[in-house]
Amino acid sequence: MAALSAALWRGDLLGQVAGPPITEPPSEGAIISPFDVHMVAGPFVGSPGETHVCSDWKILSVPSLDPVWTASCVTGTLAVHIHLGDGTFVGTLAGLHQLDYDKDYQVTVRFQGSANGGEWGPWVERGFHSASATAIEPLVLSDVSNVPPPSWHAARGREIVLPEGAAMRLEVPGAGTLLEFDGSETGSNRTSNPGALTTHGPARIVCTTSTAPWTLPASHLTFTDGSGMDRDLAVPPTTLGAGQSVTYWF
Repeated sequence: MAALSAALWRGDLLGQVAGPPITEPPSEGAIISPFDVHMVAGPFVGSPGETHVCSDWKILSVPSLDPVWTASCVTGTLAVHIHLGDGTFVGTLAGLHQLDYDKDYQVTVRFQGSANGGEWGPWVERGFHSASATAIEPLVLSDVSNVPPPSWHAARGREIVLPEGAAMRLEVPGAGTLLEFDGSETGSNRTSNPGALTTHGPARIVCTTSTAPWTLPASHLTFTDGSGMDRDLAVPPTTLGAGQSVTYWF
């Protein structure tokens, strides 16, 4: 009996892939945009030396638990951080590009490890509710793509050029900067597009001046976000005195 128990204990340890904790959606029952569901899970935990091979993701309709979106055995960043555009709508939503409004869904994910011929861990799930068609939601971002290049322009596509010392920053407070334009002595903007943030959050634009006042016409900041969605942020006309700043939420 002792030998059998030891063998069972060793078999349980080798290739035992843990169910991954889900960190996005951020909580059970969270209200999420039906166009833009961020799904994050991990880290991978397996037996000593085991590596993460891939992940299976699904979104299930509640209460039927029928799949409406899937992404099978995805690797790389998608194994732990994925969006609707990275998978396929199936079942009753086949051919569509969004979830239904005002409905309960469930994200479910499992990890595959490299041990024992590629053993799968258990499915882990988290429920959420899609926002209604009339809901006003914050713009939630974690990244701005370099392709195509972001553009900040006024009427007729004229690029906004900042005076030296002025800046416009797209950021997620508490998480970091997504995109920044800074005025320079050369008469053109310096543009900074850092890597993806480690978390998603409501995004805002902060405009600042240095020693000189600054008048900004009505403008648009256009870019593709980390989910592959094209964004067009309308920034109202702004006049700032020296050393002033203004913040716009979207």
